[in-house]
Amino acid sequence: NEFLLAPLASLEALARTRPDLGRWDEATAASAQRAVYAFVVAGEGRVRARMFAPGLAGGEDPATGSAAGPLGAYAARYLGLDRLSIVQGVEMGRPSLLHVDASGPRPRVGGASVIVAGGELRLPT
Repeated sequence: NEFLLAPLASLEALARTRPDLGRWDEATAASAQRAVYAFVVAGEGRVRARMFAPGLAGGEDPATGSAAGPLGAYAARYLGLDRLSIVQGVEMGRPSLLHVDASGPRPRVGGASVIVAGGELRLPT
């Protein structure tokens, strides 16, 4: 999965982050997802993150496992961290915790979940 990973300097900077939708296409042109995963390393293996994508309701996702894996690969390669605990969704009132193990050839992402919606898809026969 391609995500534009944006390391920030502080938790305060992360809290203040707001997407500039007028320049969104220009800023995300390098990513097939057109999404930005902003993050701060808050301590050894602890990360706070926010994922912005204009196509989402409210423009932000409270827990993005598909971005946590690439962040795990980045952290293993550039930060020397092969295990992460990622807190996300705090600023939108939906705190989430994701765990990433990047010690193997492919990052593994996990965590508990809560079903917030359900549905059924019926295909014509």
